[in-house]
Amino acid sequence: MIVAADTRQPNTRHRASPRARRLLRGAGIQESDVVGSGPEGRILSADVEPVVAAAQTAIVPDRRVEAPRPEPTERPAPAAVAPAFMAVEVDFFGIDRVRDSAGGESIGHLEYVARAVVDALADFPYLNAQLGDQTVVVTRPVHLGIAVDLAPDGLVAPVLRDADSLRLAAMARRIDALTSQARTGDLDPGDSDGATFAISDSGPHDTLLTAPILGPAQVASLAVGAVRARPVAIEREPGEYVVAVHPVGTLGLSFVQRAIHSGYAAGFLDAVRIGLETRDWPAEH
Repeated sequence: MIVAADTRQPNTRHRASPRARRLLRGAGIQESDVVGSGPEGRILSADVEPVVAAAQTAIVPDRRVEAPRPEPTERPAPAAVAPAFMAVEVDFFGIDRVRDSAGGESIGHLEYVARAVVDALADFPYLNAQLGDQTVVVTRPVHLGIAVDLAPDGLVAPVLRDADSLRLAAMARRIDALTSQARTGDLDPGDSDGATFAISDSGPHDTLLTAPILGPAQVASLAVGAVRARPVAIEREPGEYVVAVHPVGTLGLSFVQRAIHSGYAAGFLDAVRIGLETRDWPAEH
């Protein structure tokens, strides 16, 4: 019997078996990097598996590790919150007529404003308060701080204590005395402590509008702007207006919103305005 010779040629294109090739491709390893244990050095899957395992073990993953932040040794204080601000215009025509006709002592716009503020605080007591860490303490007496400009040495605010017990003339005399003591340096150390509300008069500097600063623990503070002649609309008959020139000034209120809301502050400012424009001021002299 004659047996024909096997004419098939061995596959020399790849040294590795199909399964071994899949493992090599998946691991990104060349056939030349592996020693085959099969016939004629053919690479088997058993030759590739330990090489792939060793290569994967050598790969170090890219990880970002942040060092732990050190604990602060001191807790920072909460950031200070800027006070809110609003303003109203006031017609001082009636007050100026009283001032012109009154004999004797001269009472300025600041004193009239202080008197109207004291009355309004009776209806809006949360502006006459002291701020604590988590509380607002409403105080019944009104201790009114009156800012005095000691340029170029800054401001000092002596306190008119129990201002709610004084009428206009007595209040004006006390304010004048405190102002004189501040300018001559005769204030006692405690005369500027404990104001529950403060007023500053920026009118002498002819400022139109001023946002006053708040003193320690104060909820609100008021600034009086310059009183200037301005055209105003006056209702003579319902729906009929005439234009006249009256002395008009501005009142600017700074306040802490975590203690009172803007509607409450606006109501207070409106009460001060109405008091200044409609009160029977001749009876106060």
